[in-house]
Amino acid sequence: MGAMAIIFAWIGYGALVRDELLPERYQRWKLSVLLGLIPQHWWTVIVFVAVVATIITIVQRAHTEITKVESDADASIATVQSAAETSIAKVERELDKWKSMKPEIIVTIEKVIPRVPKNSIYDIFLAVTFQLKEPQSVSITGYTLTLETPSGIRQLAITVEGDISEWTWLTETGAQMLQFVLTAPPNELTMRGEAVTGWLHFKLGPTLDNTIWTSAYFLDVISEHGVNRGLIRDVSATRFNKNMGKILRKELFKSQTE
Repeated sequence: MGAMAIIFAWIGYGALVRDELLPERYQRWKLSVLLGLIPQHWWTVIVFVAVVATIITIVQRAHTEITKVESDADASIATVQSAAETSIAKVERELDKWKSMKPEIIVTIEKVIPRVPKNSIYDIFLAVTFQLKEPQSVSITGYTLTLETPSGIRQLAITVEGDISEWTWLTETGAQMLQFVLTAPPNELTMRGEAVTGWLHFKLGPTLDNTIWTSAYFLDVISEHGVNRGLIRDVSATRFNKNMGKILRKELFKSQTE
């Protein structure tokens, strides 16, 4: 600071103070006099050096500003990326939590209607009702049906997929015969508390007629969240119930009614 003060004082002394106001012995120290002592060819060098120094100073300052801007931009990008990664991680945690959540589906077997077997192999049709409790939605991926005899012997039925609409349920109500085309339950359960219904088709055998009518039926509904089970233990009471009706192929039913 002191050096700068001296320089400015010197400039002021040389530029502002008139010669007649200064004693003669001080006039030789004026800035204009001292500058006149510098050879003329040196001024080109001095000006060149000054210009170069100015350019260097401007470039350095610009570089510093650009570096700062880039640093701020990198910091902003890093902050955004960090926030995005945090959000993605949160969503993934919620998704994992949702996937790991144990499902709660109330599975009810409303009816069990076996058809007359061929070579001791039975077509078994189940009328079912599903009611979703948790989570908010569930995708059903499959079913398994297991029969268990009173002695504890188990048999696994095979799921028949994609043909349920080819069958008709024929039931008798009083003197009236009613016909219903079978439909499968939806694979997507999207409404909590809403009961959905449908029919499932399985094949079992070779097996005995006694096994069909005395076994307990365990229906497992498989989803991406786990398994829910419904069961019915005694179907023998419905064996001779006319209201249970029978299952016929559409083509066969049409030929009988034409």
